[in-house]
Amino acid sequence: MYYREKFGAALQLAMFARTPNASLKNDAVQALQRARDWWTKLGSVWSQHYLPYFMARTKHTFGYPLYNDQVERDIELAKAFNPNPSDSESYDEDREH
Repeated sequence: MYYREKFGAALQLAMFARTPNASLKNDAVQALQRARDWWTKLGSVWSQHYLPYFMARTKHTFGYPLYNDQVERDIELAKAFNPNPSDSESYDEDREH
C-alpha cells in the first residue's frame, strides 16, 4: 500500500506539472500522507520481530523505522513542488537528495 500511494502521488504531481489544477498537488500530498501512515505501520510491525542490521555490501543500516525522516521529507517536497523552477529557489536544491 505504501508504494501504491507513493506512485499515485508521483503521477498526480506529474499531471499537476502539466496543468494548473492545484487539487492534483493537494491529492498528491494527501496520498503521501497516507503512504506515511502505511510506512509507520510497517515499521511498527517490523520492529516487533526484528532489530536494525548493518548491510556490509552497501555500508548502511537497515530498519524500516530508520527511514521515517525520508518518508516525511517526501511530503514536504510535494508541498513545495513547483513545476516552474524559476518560481522556486529551493526545488532544485531538494532534488539532489
